[in-house]
Amino acid sequence: MADPLTLPSIQAAIRAIQTRLNRATSAGDNWLLFEGDAWDKRACESYLLDAWVLLVDLIARLNHGPLLEFAKDEFEKCKNNPTASEMGPEEPFLIWSGQAYSLMQMVQDLYVSDDPKTSDPKNVDHLLAIIRNSEYYITSRAAFGWIPCREDDVHRRLEGLLKCTYTDILTKPPLAKPIKGFIPDSGIPSLNTLLEYKFIETEAEGKTVIDQIFADIGGYQTDAYDTFVFVIYETVRLFAEDEWLAGIAASKPRNRVEAIVIHGMLPTDDDKTLSSN
Repeated sequence: MADPLTLPSIQAAIRAIQTRLNRATSAGDNWLLFEGDAWDKRACESYLLDAWVLLVDLIARLNHGPLLEFAKDEFEKCKNNPTASEMGPEEPFLIWSGQAYSLMQMVQDLYVSDDPKTSDPKNVDHLLAIIRNSEYYITSRAAFGWIPCREDDVHRRLEGLLKCTYTDILTKPPLAKPIKGFIPDSGIPSLNTLLEYKFIETEAEGKTVIDQIFADIGGYQTDAYDTFVFVIYETVRLFAEDEWLAGIAASKPRNRVEAIVIHGMLPTDDDKTLSSN
């Protein structure tokens, strides 16, 4: 697997994609809205295809699996009719320009930050920023086929996403000193960080998870990892992140313990069927 891209490289790639998308949109608007000539259509197609080439390449270099396959499939559709359009609320818009903007924004949300702490992969705050900005990615039906229906869905998608930056991430990492009743879901040795994923659909489940977290914190006594991150996926809005953090602080953990709430969605019956297959 290739080394992770540096922040400046990602920013440069996004600027190049943005430039081409802006030019494609400008030419496309002239053609669609203002009855521009054939040159506008050809310019729109050229800039749009260039943008997609760069976008797919960036996602590939970031080592995304499902997102890369989705981007490749969308690019193939784009090639068939780059200037395809649909009618919006007030005026037509370019389908493949909008799709490229959405994918580019997803990458930008996940990897680009103006905060020095969250832009450094060696800082735990960078990990936290990726997880906080992962909501659109891990709930993408287009990329995965269904929205998360259980804890394992959240675990697999987030771990796959984090592997793009933290190539040493481990599933169910062994601890030098095993802790009775405690097996972390993921571990990142380079950050000395463990992760636990929780999936909540009802208030009753939320209260159960609170008890589980406090039990985990009580069992979390290891020198090999000095940070513990709880990723709490809610299908409905139940508890604010501040409430989780206040409860954790009140338990006076020995090491750094963080909680991140991801606002998910209620899965449909179709989602559940696909998830169980």
